[in-house]
Amino acid sequence: MSDAAESAESASCAYAEIAVERGMPGSAGALTYAVPADMDLIPGQAVWVPLRKKLALGIVLRLHDDAPSFAIRPIHALLDPPFALDPARLEAGVWLARETASCPFAALSPFLPPGRSQRIAETLRLIDPTIDRASLTPT
Repeated sequence: MSDAAESAESASCAYAEIAVERGMPGSAGALTYAVPADMDLIPGQAVWVPLRKKLALGIVLRLHDDAPSFAIRPIHALLDPPFALDPARLEAGVWLARETASCPFAALSPFLPPGRSQRIAETLRLIDPTIDRASLTPT
């Protein structure tokens, strides 16, 4: 598929099948998520998706417009910095998952750059107890 065709496909698709790092049992490792209108995706792109009460790393397997019959949640964010598997690696990972009866994310994860499986959350902690918290400006 050409880059122009992939861009056209990503702009018009409302849903994505995503291989999730900690997939639900019985889901075959791929879950459906809504694609936010302002997000451009291509197959193979790494994203953060809500799973239970946490965020999980996922890889876009397929984009489509087939509305599911159940409620779905939107994709949370793209991996930062953005990363996408090339079509050959995506196809190899999907083939490996099918041939070995493993979940797609497990077959695709060796193609991800090292250290991409963790999301860093910055937190601030007030260490000076004499500061009046009411005087602080919210961000």
